[in-house]
Amino acid sequence: REELLYASAGHPPAMLLVSGGRLLESLGSTGIPIGSGYECDYENRTAPFRPGDTLFLYTDGATDSCIEGVPLDIEGLHSIVLSSRENGASELVKRVLEKICDSPGSRQRDDLALLAISYDQQKSQTQDYAGETRECTDSVAV
Repeated sequence: REELLYASAGHPPAMLLVSGGRLLESLGSTGIPIGSGYECDYENRTAPFRPGDTLFLYTDGATDSCIEGVPLDIEGLHSIVLSSRENGASELVKRVLEKICDSPGSRQRDDLALLAISYDQQKSQTQDYAGETRECTDSVAV
């Protein structure tokens, strides 16, 4: 079965990019934020995950960032990811970090974590995954 089983505890929606680089869907939250003090059951959901697809996860520090004084928000992050999508997980994380951390006037208001996972059936199940720690202007990117 070529599918992804996931649950999300109030995190921003993960991006599922299909082979060829278009956004298949955003994988939304399946429960309230973890640690909110309430006991919660999290619903498992599935999404197709086939060779050539990439899953991109991030914290709200990415969408809360400002570039040239303008808040990035979810649409801005989608734009960065989609323009960097065809280079594999490592390059995707690197390019998103460069855009968020190195652009003129960039500013972080929150911690930043990025993770990308690419699926390649030829090389076991996971071709490439990447996360990176790096100093940004006001915070650390992970």
